[in-house]
Amino acid sequence: MLLYQSLPGTGRLSGFITLLSLSLLLLTALSSQARQQPHTLPRLIPRSHDAVAVNNATRVPASESTGVADVSIPLADLHIGSFALPITLRYNRSGLKVNEVPSSVGDGWSLHYGGMISFQQHGLHDFKTAGLFDGGISSASMTSLKSFLRGHMSTSQQNTWLNQLITGTADGEFDQYQYSYPGQSGAYYYDTLMNVVTVPKNDIRVFRLNNEIRILDNQNNNYYFGTLEQSTVTDASTYGYTPAFDDIATYYLSRIVTNQNRTILFRYRKYSYSVQQQKAVVAFSPVAGTCSADNGQSLYTRTVQINCLLPDSIIYDMGYVKFRISNSSREDIKTIQDTAAIPSITGLTIFAGNNKKIKDYSFQQGYFDTNKRLKLSGVQEWNGAEADKLWQFHYYHEQGVFPAMYSNDQDHWGYYNAAGNTGMLPDIEYSSLIPGWNTPAANYGNRAADTAARYGMLQSIIHPTGGSTAFEYEPNQVRVDDYNTLTTLSPFLTVPGGTPVPYPVGGVRIKTIITNDSTGTPSSYRRYQYADSLQQVAFLNIPYYLANMQYNRDSAGACLSCGQSATVFDESVRPLDGLPVIYSHITMSDSSVAGRQGKTESSYLLPENHTGSNTAPYVTPVNTAWHIGTLLNKKIYALKENTDELIKEYRYTYNELNEKYLTTGVRANYAQYCALNTTDNNNYNVSLSTSFSDRFYLRQSKEIDYLSGQSLTKQTDYTISGIRHNLPNSISYPDSKGDTIKERIIYSWDYDTTTTTGGDALAIRNLGRLNVLVPIERIRIRTIGGVDYVVGATLTNYRNDRPVPDRIYELNLPEPIPLSAYTTSRISGSFVRDSRYEQVTTFNIYDSNNNVTEKRGIDGVPMSYVYGYKQLYKIAEVSVSSRENVLYTSFETDERGGWSYSGTPVVDSTAPVGERCYDLSTGTFGVGNIVLPTAILSYWSKSPTPFTFARQIPFQPATSGRTVNGWTFHIHWLSGQFPQNIVFPSAGFIDDVRIFPLRSDMKSYSYQPHTGMTSECDARGNITYYSYDEAGRLKMVQNGDRAVLRLMDYQYMKPITE
Repeated sequence: MLLYQSLPGTGRLSGFITLLSLSLLLLTALSSQARQQPHTLPRLIPRSHDAVAVNNATRVPASESTGVADVSIPLADLHIGSFALPITLRYNRSGLKVNEVPSSVGDGWSLHYGGMISFQQHGLHDFKTAGLFDGGISSASMTSLKSFLRGHMSTSQQNTWLNQLITGTADGEFDQYQYSYPGQSGAYYYDTLMNVVTVPKNDIRVFRLNNEIRILDNQNNNYYFGTLEQSTVTDASTYGYTPAFDDIATYYLSRIVTNQNRTILFRYRKYSYSVQQQKAVVAFSPVAGTCSADNGQSLYTRTVQINCLLPDSIIYDMGYVKFRISNSSREDIKTIQDTAAIPSITGLTIFAGNNKKIKDYSFQQGYFDTNKRLKLSGVQEWNGAEADKLWQFHYYHEQGVFPAMYSNDQDHWGYYNAAGNTGMLPDIEYSSLIPGWNTPAANYGNRAADTAARYGMLQSIIHPTGGSTAFEYEPNQVRVDDYNTLTTLSPFLTVPGGTPVPYPVGGVRIKTIITNDSTGTPSSYRRYQYADSLQQVAFLNIPYYLANMQYNRDSAGACLSCGQSATVFDESVRPLDGLPVIYSHITMSDSSVAGRQGKTESSYLLPENHTGSNTAPYVTPVNTAWHIGTLLNKKIYALKENTDELIKEYRYTYNELNEKYLTTGVRANYAQYCALNTTDNNNYNVSLSTSFSDRFYLRQSKEIDYLSGQSLTKQTDYTISGIRHNLPNSISYPDSKGDTIKERIIYSWDYDTTTTTGGDALAIRNLGRLNVLVPIERIRIRTIGGVDYVVGATLTNYRNDRPVPDRIYELNLPEPIPLSAYTTSRISGSFVRDSRYEQVTTFNIYDSNNNVTEKRGIDGVPMSYVYGYKQLYKIAEVSVSSRENVLYTSFETDERGGWSYSGTPVVDSTAPVGERCYDLSTGTFGVGNIVLPTAILSYWSKSPTPFTFARQIPFQPATSGRTVNGWTFHIHWLSGQFPQNIVFPSAGFIDDVRIFPLRSDMKSYSYQPHTGMTSECDARGNITYYSYDEAGRLKMVQNGDRAVLRLMDYQYMKPITE
């Protein structure tokens, strides 16, 4: 199997190439006087402050294993048809990052309302000039990469191509993308065949469009990322240490087209600002004279231009969200660029389609240390004009002196360390690393971690209930038996002398969470203890600041040997990504003023670096980040007689990592260089830049109860046999009798649709093409006496013109049958199913938004539905009637329900159903040439006398029912089987107009969109009304006469003494 091709079954990298550093000959020189490596520093892709905040929250999950507390405030859960769109505030912080600009909400917080895709370029842009896919999979760069990895290049060809990698005229590395949208996040890259490989492997599809990316999920929802955030990086250093960048950094979600054909639009406002960072390097050559002429510190400027997007609105059927933007510019960003005019997000309001407010939030903001960093002090929810819920936030040292943005007071991982540094070149002893080192004068700094990282961390939340949650933190750390263990990892990890003590590694972890309710109950404490020895953690981000190159200087037309030229940087040359440390074992102790009550011991999977390089050139490591926060084991103890007694345990087993999807690229730099050298005298280092992915899923779970010397275990096993998805095809567990119960599931993607005939087989093929992953057949199996018996099954066939159910079958079994006698569904040209299936439900008709408008049960009796409010809500349901025999409207929305009218509905506060009625004087109202069975026509009218219609049944006069608020309910019986015109007179007011078969029963409904139902009316005109407060909570239930049936008053719980 070829190394470079990322296909299932590809072998491990180590079996093919074992050297991460090769010496190869170089064809040409980069410049006449280059003595230091170009592009030594990791590529920087500047992102807006909001993109960074969202990425932090999605890539670093709040978990015990990360030491990050789970803090979120759900603001809204919008339902646009069957699609859910949550809007949430999240706090995700592990310490004060000096170079991170606070989000538009406040430092540490992120506002989640849509989605984004962040681009990470490696080498050249894969799809642009000279990139790996410039012109497709047969590009010059891709052809060269394959030839190099196969060993098909001559020495001269290798040198030519490797030199092109350094000079930026060829590409050898694969770019990566991080995505997030409601309910899903992950990463992906393109393999050598330009196929998308998701990380970890999942069931989405990704399509690259012109400056837009589309993601199709497995429910046929389409996400379009087409609003772009661009950024630039310019490095003014002589050698271009930081690779230049001028491209799209982030793709923001611009629209969603749901599987119900509904479009959700996202609108943004655009802003920009720039940052100038003063950087420093120290160059050193041990050879005196010409070679060391430019030894010492040199300063240069890195300029970053950031275009940032702030949300303006979200627009959807029957509603929209409007974000409020501050009128004044942010003071903290002005400290970076005094002319920057970047506002903050100060709140949001959710409206129904009629501009009625549904929810309204204000964000209370200020600054840490006058103007250093934007701070979120509170979130206020409004109930109309009155303040309702209020969340208040307090932070550590919020009145203290905070570091300036881009201050030098940073540890290795960018956290604040209050060191008072004049520079960020690590202040260590370099003599053992750089021969002849004589400590050139430079702006050195202390890069060790410090407890100052706690500045600005969330200290407490006062909840709307009056209760509170407080947070205590401690430094992230690792324990070692010998400090040499750390300095072996990196000499830049400065350690004290003496007996090893826990070593801080940047940022903080949660130590204690203290909870108080509003009823006077004693405080509860959750204290966390971390097993933090180096063997029990993932310590993956290890800094290194030194680059070396054997340099031969051009001196009077000859190469003068200058020995090993060293360059010390003020940022790590080894890429750092994510938290400094992840923990695998955590003990949480529960206690209160009465003392400790018990504890929980949890074990988690750790991420592992499976690709990367420990020597230059350094490549971005790829690890199993999807393992973070994944629980392996949890033990729950109760305190009994001062002894912790194990009472319950959970165990989880996952599939092993196989790295089935592997894609290998190449990164290069110089090992030995002179501008005048021939090809034979310049040497080159190369590292393999490898991306990989794999499927990840649960294989087994155990729940164990420990009872008085014995244990009771409930084990569930999951088997995944499909190669295209991660869903279980078999779930087995024991029942109360000790028999094994299995559920076998066959999904739409599990069928072979190579050859299909007949509608049911074509429908399954269509599901696959639309990326719809749904169960088709579920078989319930019981193992009795070692023999598997089928005890039940259901099967769903889909329509072949749209991805919706067509028929549902259930197995008709008088008694269990052996599994060997059962016919499992399959496609053998046509769709095959067991002959004992009985059709129980048929979905006859759908509307354009895939709502069921007619279905029939096992008895064949139809049930019909009418939808309104842009087809969002069911406004009528009729039993024992086909859809074609039902007409209904209450004039609330544009849908006419089969009726025809030329006038305009009017708002009337007395209308029996909803808020509107129809003025017959504004235009004709009726229906023409309709054939019905014997039917009922009902309506409400402001006239106490019913109207007269030509097709009324003789000798069956109209009936008038109750009168409420000047409206009277009328019923007519219409003769059927003949074409007829039903036309209302040209004067009067009507509402809730219905026609349905005589033997049917009908109910109708009205709504306040995105809040709830406002009325329910049965076939006899009996109405129940529902009203809501400004916060969207049910306030009152009334009968048809507006008499109050229920009245709700919402108050927070208080101590019994109040």
